[in-house]
Amino acid sequence: MGHRHKAKMCACIYAFSFPFGGEVSAYTSMMLDELEVEGKVYLVYPVIEPSEQLPQLRAASADLEVISHRFQGYSCGLLHGKMKSDEKEEALRRFWGSFCIYICRILKMMLDELEVEGKVYLVYPVIEPSEQLPQLRAASADLEVISHRFQGYSCGLLHGKMKSDEKEEALRRFRSGETRILLSTQVIEIGVDVPDASMMVVMNAERFGIAQLHQLRGRVGRGERKSKCILLASTTSGLNRLKVLGKSSDGFYLANVDLLLRGPGDLLGKKQSGHLPEFPIARLEIDGNILQDAHLAALCLNGICFTFVNLFCMVGALGIDLYNTSYVCSMQKILGASHDLVQFPTLKAELSMRQPLCLLGD
Repeated sequence: MGHRHKAKMCACIYAFSFPFGGEVSAYTSMMLDELEVEGKVYLVYPVIEPSEQLPQLRAASADLEVISHRFQGYSCGLLHGKMKSDEKEEALRRFWGSFCIYICRILKMMLDELEVEGKVYLVYPVIEPSEQLPQLRAASADLEVISHRFQGYSCGLLHGKMKSDEKEEALRRFRSGETRILLSTQVIEIGVDVPDASMMVVMNAERFGIAQLHQLRGRVGRGERKSKCILLASTTSGLNRLKVLGKSSDGFYLANVDLLLRGPGDLLGKKQSGHLPEFPIARLEIDGNILQDAHLAALCLNGICFTFVNLFCMVGALGIDLYNTSYVCSMQKILGASHDLVQFPTLKAELSMRQPLCLLGD
């Protein structure tokens, strides 16, 4: 059976035994719907050539003519592991267009950096490829591709599932220059210092948070070399968030923007985005200043109440008639001017000699 996954302007259909010949199936109709709205379609096959041992499996090369005939007016291409590197790049360029051009530019920038003794980080969102998320680049899967693309430059791999000594060895080789390109997950986010690392490319950057990306780009530019960090997104949905990182390197500013975009989430729970149910009207990310002002006002009010309590304690001990109009007027004058006792040293001295009155009557 087949499965359809929406990616960047692309439908993905896994072909095992689809009846492309004969009557039109739901899958061919689905493909036509995508193509009519300027979409792109992957057809993913388990084998390149037909197999006598497994005749039920569709083969990529055998279906090329069938698909081309079925979808006349739409150009079809072929890509598989037995093709040469330049043939693969050309097939990808024809399929992705300008996106592939950007990839080629990034690869050229990496080569330029390596030629002047630079070191490059390639950061990935996952270690292994995912069937559920085929658009995500995986560190382990790209190791062979990058190694082949940059022959003559040693590549290394670093991720969270490696043992501690393996991680240390990977970092040691990168620091010493034995490894010039390090393919890694976000484990390098904190605590990694390689001063001559001068370039970073973050794959599927939309999968990372603003704080993560800010920390990651701090791994380059730690020495005298001029550095660059490239955020490569596979979808347009997170571009506005990524552009913020291009405008500022101030961590406090980025944290405020992140709060506005994602919401505060649940501080003591698992929810990391959205709005607090405890604030049905106020929004912490927008009304934070008002809440802070309200907090300060409450503290001031508490100070005034405390002053009242101590004053009543004092006048009661001194036997002053609280119904004395002149005294009440003078008290109103004192508290109306300020509740700060520093401005009234005599009153402060008197109160300092007395225990504050407990509101519970103790």
